[in-house]
Amino acid sequence: MIIGDARLADTLERAGGGRARALVAVTPDDATNLAVGLAVKQVNPKVRTVVQLLEPNFARKAQSALDVDVSLSAPFIAGPTFAAAALYPGVLHAFIQDRWLCALVSQVVGPDMAGLTAHQVNEGDGLLPLLAKSASASHFAPLGAGDLLTEGSRIIALRSRRQSVAPARS
Repeated sequence: MIIGDARLADTLERAGGGRARALVAVTPDDATNLAVGLAVKQVNPKVRTVVQLLEPNFARKAQSALDVDVSLSAPFIAGPTFAAAALYPGVLHAFIQDRWLCALVSQVVGPDMAGLTAHQVNEGDGLLPLLAKSASASHFAPLGAGDLLTEGSRIIALRSRRQSVAPARS
């Protein structure tokens, strides 16, 4: 275990920053996260850096202007999930892509979907089943378009909805 300030090259070197494939900086302080991400690039230019920056506009600007691979804003990531949870039950995660709100949902197959294929469910309900797990199974398995859904099994599916207004950007 290395205890020290990860913004300092000496600390990063002692922690193996020169050999790291990736670094994730997620302290509660934007300046610290950004400084750690930039400092590790000085020690290891090939390292993939992911930094949390709480302010969404700053996160976008930091990623495009600085030597940071990915800059994520927790509020920006969480916002679509909150919106999707208000629209759909069982939301696991959501994101916005090209003005579409896309939500991964978990639900149990009821009698209304039992015996239908994943393709039929998608055409009728706009729900795209991706994975399924029977009550006796220990893990999820991918669903093909022609696979039949079984009542009582749990599915992970994609729901999407076009946004009427694009998200505000500064």
